Parts: sequence; structure tokens; C-alpha cells
Amino acid sequence: MNIRLISIIIITSIIFSGTVYGAEEYGIPHPDLINNPEFVWEILDSPNTPFDLFWTGTTAWYAETSSTMTFKVNQIAQDVQGRFTLGNISVVANDTDIAKEFVLGVWGLTSFLPGLIIEVDETSLSELNTTAYASAERVAGNYLNGTMTSSYETLVINGQTYECITFSYIQDETSFGTPQETKLSYDLDTGVIVYAKTSYSFGIPFVLEFEIRSITTANVMLILGISTGAVILLIGIVTIFRRK
Repeated sequence: MNIRLISIIIITSIIFSGTVYGAEEYGIPHPDLINNPEFVWEILDSPNTPFDLFWTGTTAWYAETSSTMTFKVNQIAQDVQGRFTLGNISVVANDTDIAKEFVLGVWGLTSFLPGLIIEVDETSLSELNTTAYASAERVAGNYLNGTMTSSYETLVINGQTYECITFSYIQDETSFGTPQETKLSYDLDTGVIVYAKTSYSFGIPFVLEFEIRSITTANVMLILGISTGAVILLIGIVTIFRRK
């Protein structure tokens, strides 16, 4: 085989192998790739009084309606970690601890704490769905038993359309306080939560509602970079064979 042709095949393999480099089952690119994915949500409702942090910090947090919440990813491993900013706090935390902190899930006998970003491959979605129903199961020892439903739906938020998986949970009546109600909708392309509302009362009312404002990832930059490289390669191939 012609040496120049072998070189072309090797270079082509290297360039196009890069097109699939991402964050495994997540729909967002790996943070080591070009830049760090960042997500911004608008706060639609929040508590009227500060709430203490237990898993992500030591101070009480407070956020006003119409303010923003942001999460800039810096690591993807077993959990997604990044800089989380809401109201008066800005901390580095993983999204499982964030889910515990802000009641984004059902922390019962079986923990359903999907956090801010979920894995969007078919297997992961199926496992997440199973966990969601198990978290609300009416079994002995599960103090958060209740009704869990999941569904696929289309949401239009700020003029953008998102195909989502939505989890809706209503806790059974309790002897004290107000039962927890939680709704979480995740974009099936990126895995990012695009809408959430969660509330309960255990003496002091808690409510947190937000919707997506922007999703910034490196996908566009990556695709443009690969496309440009591919074009340059093709021009080179044509030039080589013309000279042959």
C-alpha cells in the first residue's frame, strides 16, 4: 500500500475518533474538553427565611425570586462536581449533595437523588426510573412513602423546546407538618434539569422552584473544530492524489 495513503488513513482515524469524546452516558461534554459546561436557572420561588446548609456548606442560604442559580461543571466521575451558586452562597459541591440539600429527590429508605444532571443512556434512565418508584414504595421503614409517577413530556421554557423525562412525587399524609411534593423534569439531550418544584413543611415551610435559563456546553465548539479539521484533511487528500 502507498505510504502516503497509510498516513492518510491513520490521520483520519485520529481526527474522527475525537468526535465521540464526551462524558460517557451524560449528554454534556467532559469538562476537560475545551471549556467547562455551565447551566443557569431562574428562581421562580424560594423560602422566605434562610435555611441552613448541611452537606454543601456551613452557612444559611437565602435566594430571592427572579435571581439565578448556576452550576459550572469541573469534574465528572461517580457524581458531577462543580461550582454551585445560589443567592448568598457559592460552593464547590457534587450534585448528589446538592440534591440532598435542596430536596431535589426523595431521600427515603431507597435514595432517589438525581441532582442537577442525569445520565441519558437507555440503561441509566431505566435504572433511575426503578429507583424513583422504589424511593416512594409503601414498605416498613420508609418514612417517605407516597405516590411516584414518571412520564415523557415536551416542555417549552423561555422559547426553547425540551424533550424531558419528568418525575412527580407526593408524600403520603404525615402526623406533623406538610407532606413533600416534588416535580423534576430533565432534558433528554443533555441530562440537565430544566424545571423543578419541591416543597414540604416540618415546622418551617420550604419551597424551591426554578426553570432553565441557559445551557452552555462545548458541543458546538467541538463540532466546529472537528469539522474544520475534517475539511483541512479532505483538502490535503485531494492535493496528495492530484500530485500523484
